[in-house]
Parts: sequence; structure tokens; C-alpha cells
Amino acid sequence: SVTGFIFVGLASQKDADLKHFEDRVKSWPEVRECHMLSGEVDFLLKCVAEDLSAFQALISTLTAEKNVDSVKSSLVIHASKVEPGVPVEI
Repeated sequence: SVTGFIFVGLASQKDADLKHFEDRVKSWPEVRECHMLSGEVDFLLKCVAEDLSAFQALISTLTAEKNVDSVKSSLVIHASKVEPGVPVEI
């Protein structure tokens, strides 16, 4: 499988446009996490695809989506640390 991060910029950040994008993202099983950000990009997506072709197909789907202005991606070469959850002692 291929893991990658996709940085998405929207043309409009109106509430309805943000909600529409979030609803679309929820329908794509390859998107495992979606985070709205402040700063240069509007959303960061963590994606897992079967292979590179499937990852590229997801990017094509994203770029064709209404209101998407920019899409940049980075593939994961190696994960040095993966610890989900909150670092709290029990």
C-alpha cells in the first residue's frame, strides 16, 4: 500500500464550501484523516491507497472537485513513529 499526505487549498472558505468539501472527503475510503488547517493550505489529508495508481486516481478526483484550487502531495517513505491517542499517564 501507499501512504501519502495531500495538502488542499480551496478557492472559497465560506462555511457552505468548507462543509461541502468535508462531506465529499468523508465519502472517499482512501482518506483516513482530514484536518482543517490555518495558514497556507486549508486541509491536510492522510491517505492510504492500494498502490501508486490508486493514489494518483485519488489526486485526480480531488483536482476535479468543485472549489479545489490547489493540490500538493507527498508520499511517505518511512514512518519513524506512529502513536495515536493522547500522551496521558493513566
